[in-house]
Amino acid sequence: MQSLLDRAEAVFHLVVALFLLIGLVATVRRVVVVTAEVESYPDGGRELTNFLLELALLAALTIAFAVALYLLRRAPGLDLRTDSTSQPS
Repeated sequence: MQSLLDRAEAVFHLVVALFLLIGLVATVRRVVVVTAEVESYPDGGRELTNFLLELALLAALTIAFAVALYLLRRAPGLDLRTDSTSQPS
């Protein structure tokens, strides 16, 4: 029974890690797209302010995803690299 719970917890951590990784890739992609569009913005005004605000929020979101991934990988008792069914010989 304990082995089943350990596997369920490992699967949950894997799903969460994949979600965070996909979110991180999406935010980095959006940063690239937004910065590529900067040439079409005027020298100042409301559009430039909105651009800088969006860029700052995307940077904060990228840092949040990276920190969450780091903390998830450092979670105690979680090792996704080994198979728990293998018996030592």
